[in-house]
Amino acid sequence: MFALGNELDRFGYLDQQPRLIRNLMSGCCVAALYDAEERESFRLPWLDLQQGIEDIQLLEPVRQLADDEEFDDEERQQIAKWLGRKEESLLHAMMQSRQMGLNLEPYWDE
Repeated sequence: MFALGNELDRFGYLDQQPRLIRNLMSGCCVAALYDAEERESFRLPWLDLQQGIEDIQLLEPVRQLADDEEFDDEERQQIAKWLGRKEESLLHAMMQSRQMGLNLEPYWDE
């Protein structure tokens, strides 16, 4: 799913979102069986990753706006440039969250 060897772009993260949500929800179902502090520290990078995916989804209306004929070429280029920087920043942060999450010892294995 989120193995470090997998390079994910926005489409890859969007594709993995349902599985991430399912895994986070499964953790909620059995959460009371484990120590709250250990559980939360393990879940934080994955929750951060979910937030990043939601942020990527929020960029979609701007992406559609960039195709609007109402804007001239220079304005469309500026929108595209902003989108590229924003997406690159989000993907970098999400990769760091993924690394953190994958390096944590699962609390249920202890």
